[in-house]
Amino acid sequence: MSLASVLAQFGHWFSSLFKSLDKAWAEEEPQLQSAMIDASGFIQDIKENLDKPAGQVLELLTEKYTHLSPSVIQNGLETVASGLDTSIKIVVSSPVQTLQNIMDFIKPLTGNQWADKLQSAMKLFSAELAPGTPFEKIALFAQYVYTNFIQKHN
Repeated sequence: MSLASVLAQFGHWFSSLFKSLDKAWAEEEPQLQSAMIDASGFIQDIKENLDKPAGQVLELLTEKYTHLSPSVIQNGLETVASGLDTSIKIVVSSPVQTLQNIMDFIKPLTGNQWADKLQSAMKLFSAELAPGTPFEKIALFAQYVYTNFIQKHN
């Protein structure tokens, strides 16, 4: 088997996989779809605004995600912090300070460090926004949502 035919086989396999994910996503409950898009976008918005004051970023999140109550946003920040899996205390009583602590933790991360931590946080926040959804399902769609709904719009 030549290298060209092996590469063609991989191309066909990946194409089939992505078509299957498209179909599975289209058949998912709207609550899960919204939860995952919101959670992924929420994390992306934090990541893209690390140079701004936390109060301004929290205001941006509140304005962009008007369908999420302030308590859901506060819980989301706490969930994001828990997904960072750090030994330092990030969650405090002030949502602005919690967000600042998250941003301070993320800023120095490089390479895959930030991607791994933020993807974990996104999965946890998605699970919180779509209670009862099996975590395996969220994990399956995590990269799909980021690639198809968040990365394409930035």
